[in-house]
Amino acid sequence: MAAPVPDDDSRGIVPPVGPFGSISMAYVNSGPEASRQGPGEGPLSPWAARFGREEKSIPYSATTIRHSALAPEYPRLDPRYYGDNPNLQEHFAGFERGMDEDRLHWSEKYQNHSMHMYTWQVGPLNRYLSFSPRFPKVLGGHATNENIIDPPVADAIRRLTGAQNVASDEAGFGVFELERIKVDESQWLSFFQRDRWWDLEVEDPEPGVRWSVDDPKVWAELSICLELANRMMKAMVNDKHDWLRTILWGRLDYWRNVHPDPPDAYTRVLLSQNVDRFVCQQLGLQCFFDFADMEDWEARLEELLIGLKWSFMDNADTRIMGLTEGRKIIQLEINHLKYLIEGKATLAEKCIIIFFETVAILHELTHAIGMSRLQTEGPRLNNYINYKDDPDPGLEPLVDFDGMAELGHACEKAIFGGAVEQLPIMRLSISLWAGTWPWRRTAPYPKDLRNPAFSEDYQIRLWRIPALWTSKLLSESFWNDATVPRKSDNGFHLTRIFTSATPNAPPLPRDWGNVIVDRSVIPNLSDVEREMVMDWDERHALWDMFRQSWYQESQGRWKFTPVSEWGTRVDFLFLNILSGSFADISPS
Repeated sequence: MAAPVPDDDSRGIVPPVGPFGSISMAYVNSGPEASRQGPGEGPLSPWAARFGREEKSIPYSATTIRHSALAPEYPRLDPRYYGDNPNLQEHFAGFERGMDEDRLHWSEKYQNHSMHMYTWQVGPLNRYLSFSPRFPKVLGGHATNENIIDPPVADAIRRLTGAQNVASDEAGFGVFELERIKVDESQWLSFFQRDRWWDLEVEDPEPGVRWSVDDPKVWAELSICLELANRMMKAMVNDKHDWLRTILWGRLDYWRNVHPDPPDAYTRVLLSQNVDRFVCQQLGLQCFFDFADMEDWEARLEELLIGLKWSFMDNADTRIMGLTEGRKIIQLEINHLKYLIEGKATLAEKCIIIFFETVAILHELTHAIGMSRLQTEGPRLNNYINYKDDPDPGLEPLVDFDGMAELGHACEKAIFGGAVEQLPIMRLSISLWAGTWPWRRTAPYPKDLRNPAFSEDYQIRLWRIPALWTSKLLSESFWNDATVPRKSDNGFHLTRIFTSATPNAPPLPRDWGNVIVDRSVIPNLSDVEREMVMDWDERHALWDMFRQSWYQESQGRWKFTPVSEWGTRVDFLFLNILSGSFADISPS
């Protein structure tokens, strides 16, 4: 069990009297270090160094160390080995200063807002991976206790990888190379092939890396993402997935032609087979799906994407995973691939990143397919959009009268049950979730705000995506399992274990619902999934025990201070930094 790494060295300040002194917003230290460095120029804390730091999160301290609001406080966790439980033999003895109390509560408020959970909850989700019956439980690189691996499995890991410590990276990545999906380009659909890729020329390339599929370092990582995307696409073809049928052949039309009261005169819809049949019955029309030849789905994909090219883009905004220009070219953001190429990711993080990159590939392909249909097809192929004369020819449709027109997210919703996101939005993904889409009233896409998803009482439902599931998706064992013939069912068999519900308060929710375990699914879980739930319960019990005598009181006090609100915190702290003074903001 690894000891927590201190996140700062804040000595020399007289602590407030008792466990809850007044919350003091001192930033400027009186020592020589502070006189040399401004508030944004000090060294990064271990968490900030590993995950990055959003300046607007503002977790200040009395030293010059620049903290990350992702860092768990009271108790602390190591920024890599956060799957280990902390040593809680020492009881809480009070905050050394009011600023420490502020950092705890502000960080957790930021985590709830940006991650919709707390960092200390992530450990159980990323602790275990599972690749096959031979390796049903492997450590993902965030825990140090090798004794939690069953002895027969541990012996197999040592024998087959040569690693003596089964908690080591050598052991984990050794298992990954043995068990992961094997890249077979001969089986790829043509639009994934290497000859469809263009190089990216950048002024300041990474040392030793050329952003080209001809660079072995780039191809070694990218090809696994493309292999997974190809397998998922072919699985949807084989399973006759309703979403793939919809995007390939669904009715493209103006809302006004098929249903009254459109949001806008040129609002478009894309209708699935069932909805198209219903609309045609109401309008007395013959339905395309009743007579069309839809036998060769792969040929249909190849036809729509015949001229598609791929490339890379270097975009500092990691919120954008890819861009699609019409039906011509898709650019994939390189920051996540950089992290894999640099070898800095743990095995759990690698599995998460590969899956998330694959989602981006499927997301952008959907945009390209939709635009290809709009630009090249007419009523013969169920497209009734007058593309040439439309004032906004690139406008995407609402799928089945949904609330927002964004085909990529509609694709994720149809495949996985909800849009897939990484939170917080940084280069290194610490957590993934899928959930309700649409819900953001402020999203920059055409929308129908009358849709129930935008009402105040609508429940935004999220479910965490454990690293455990991403490793299963990356294993040959899953794809070769004859007992699971339909691979794409139920979001590729993603069980919704860790869930939350949050009212869609306008303009956006600020306090997100607590993540809980859906106990109704436990009987259907695998042994390692049940162990993950047990670890989740154990961690919550540990935090409750450590915080039970003081946390609620402390948080209640803090909520009545100016620094607890997004709108007043920045101005308040800025004024106190300029003055270099201690500002007592105790509510009493």
